[in-house]
Amino acid sequence: MPDIGKVLKDEIARISKREVNSLLAAHIKTIRSLKQQVAELKKQIGQPAVKPPAEPKVASTDQPDGKCGWFTSKGVAGMRKRLGLTRAQMATLCGVTAGAVSLWESASTGKLRLRTKTREALLKLRQMTPAAAKKALAAGSL
Repeated sequence: MPDIGKVLKDEIARISKREVNSLLAAHIKTIRSLKQQVAELKKQIGQPAVKPPAEPKVASTDQPDGKCGWFTSKGVAGMRKRLGLTRAQMATLCGVTAGAVSLWESASTGKLRLRTKTREALLKLRQMTPAAAKKALAAGSL
């Protein structure tokens, strides 16, 4: 048989919680509506009456002739084959090692993360013909 004192104490606690909640319910609703009003007023204060015109987005002019400035492993390998260059020859033209070219071609992820100087060299190579690439190779650089 449960202790009568404990049962009585639990029942008093339950009834008192219900009574307090019923008294606070009205206050909670009032507080919620006041918070909503404050939020609306903050929005009104934060928004200017007349919005300034949005600046048009300007495309970056870093890329020569509007060509794409990113490369993938398949793209680098295809470009090298199209130009008829070995990895060592392409490395000489780009100013990197043959191992770097090998890593670019074997990368399994999408875009290659290249240094700016290397990216510019590859962009120049992309626009070359095979004859121009051989001529640049004979000269020693792009």
